[in-house]
Amino acid sequence: MLTAMSSGGRIGRDAPYVPRGCDMRWFTTEEVCEILGRFSQVILVGDSMLRHVIGALNIIVLEQMVHYPIADDELKRLESAIDTKPGSRQAFVLGHGLWNNLEIDKTKAWVETVIGAIDSKLRLLPRLRASRHGGNLPILLLTPNAAGDKKPDEFLIAQGNKALVRFEHAMAREAARLRIDHLGTWNMSIQANLYDGVHMDMRGNLLKAMMVVNWLNLLEE
Repeated sequence: MLTAMSSGGRIGRDAPYVPRGCDMRWFTTEEVCEILGRFSQVILVGDSMLRHVIGALNIIVLEQMVHYPIADDELKRLESAIDTKPGSRQAFVLGHGLWNNLEIDKTKAWVETVIGAIDSKLRLLPRLRASRHGGNLPILLLTPNAAGDKKPDEFLIAQGNKALVRFEHAMAREAARLRIDHLGTWNMSIQANLYDGVHMDMRGNLLKAMMVVNWLNLLEE
């Protein structure tokens, strides 16, 4: 499902998005509430792109951690948000990239730091970390969408579409190494409306939010 959503696209400027290879569900409000209700926590950690997804999803908790190195107070806020005795499953959605100028090494370090904080707070045993993929502590890494024609000129080299595609591919490999899930958003956004050349409009962010809900829905019980 994640591959189908990451590889989907649009036929024409701002045309409807279509997943590739299989369909994704478009849940009703009641269904979204039921899916979220399966989890004791769904914690989202990231930058402005992920914040816009939260605005669309109106989800439980947002921890904004945009730069690497991560400030101590930001890590403490994340740790304090994690319930160490949850009544049901927990899930984490991570989003990062632009604030560190798509520098792959810094984003890798950011992801490892966040996962390390999660594992430490929950005292996750090594054997559980090794089986994290599809297991009891699912983590999804959401990488940035495409750049639009209103992208400020000073960012066209470091954060243009070539850099974004390379970054998405690199972080997909890193997610596989860390045994977490990855959702790319470049294909779904390359012909979408980006009101400032960086962020998607509400329709685009609602689509991202629905993608996240599809991921949550497909997690194994």
